[in-house]
Amino acid sequence: MTAPQPRALVLGGTGYLGHRLCAELTAAGWSVVAVGRRSVPVTAARLLVADLAGANISDVLAEAQPSLVVNAAGGVWQLSDQEVVESNAVLVDRLVAALGKHPRPMRLIQLGSAKEYGSGPAGMAIAEDAVARPGSVYGRSKLSATRAVLAATRRGQVDGVVLRLPTTIGPGSPHVSLLGMVSSALAAAVRESRPAVLRLFRLTAHQDFLAVDDLARGVLAAAQTREAVGRIINLGYGEAIPVRSLVETLVAVSGWPTEILDDAPPSGTDRLEWQQLDISTAAELLGWTPRQQLRDALTEVWAAVNPQCGAGSADCRPTHSK
Repeated sequence: MTAPQPRALVLGGTGYLGHRLCAELTAAGWSVVAVGRRSVPVTAARLLVADLAGANISDVLAEAQPSLVVNAAGGVWQLSDQEVVESNAVLVDRLVAALGKHPRPMRLIQLGSAKEYGSGPAGMAIAEDAVARPGSVYGRSKLSATRAVLAATRRGQVDGVVLRLPTTIGPGSPHVSLLGMVSSALAAAVRESRPAVLRLFRLTAHQDFLAVDDLARGVLAAAQTREAVGRIINLGYGEAIPVRSLVETLVAVSGWPTEILDDAPPSGTDRLEWQQLDISTAAELLGWTPRQQLRDALTEVWAAVNPQCGAGSADCRPTHSK
């Protein structure tokens, strides 16, 4: 007799990260339900429309009947401090309470944030046991969510895993993110056949990053690894990558003449001047290491906003010189 198909519920499943997670789980044989606020096409999952801010999460769980819940919901940009707390910390409190009503613990994978750590000492990788010193409301709200998941796991209410993620790189990057702004500005310059001018804040930081494809692999591994339960696990490249070089590589991928001016005022106080993650726990527990090269991930970012050009296509060469 064949085993029943495992069921996964992805909260935020229609979003930038969630839709890629749905695709990975579906490809691995899971029956996936994606929860989103709006009715949008979801090719790799069944869609359940619900606004988690006001929905009865127990009803959502009863509808989906999952054995795995992945929380890819939450907010960071263009929200008030209270909205950030509600969409990250309060949501997870409600989720944990709903999961705790089930007769046996359910696997919960919480997508945490490297911003829970705050900036690290230059030249040193940050391991999961480092003291968390978040420098923003967002970082504090994600830390609160992490603590809620781990506390519920210790109580036996859930089988919780927290994956701590740096800034992710992949197609569909939010337009208000750094890569979203840069790729959109480059695409606009291509459409208008003019050189691009990027006016950015000071690009002096060194930060870790994570390709979305590698994130999806990490979630699948955490879903299948018993030893991950009750743990915080860093995912990333395991490198402190100069942010300026990230922007320059995206420009190079586009093949478009571009001037970079990094004299704009910073967009907020949540600045990580140095952050490198120790990803050895992911290798030991999950058998996970990053596979996608940084340039390949940035090529996917560019192709998503400018598909007719690809990476430096001859069809997109400027009609005039800078």
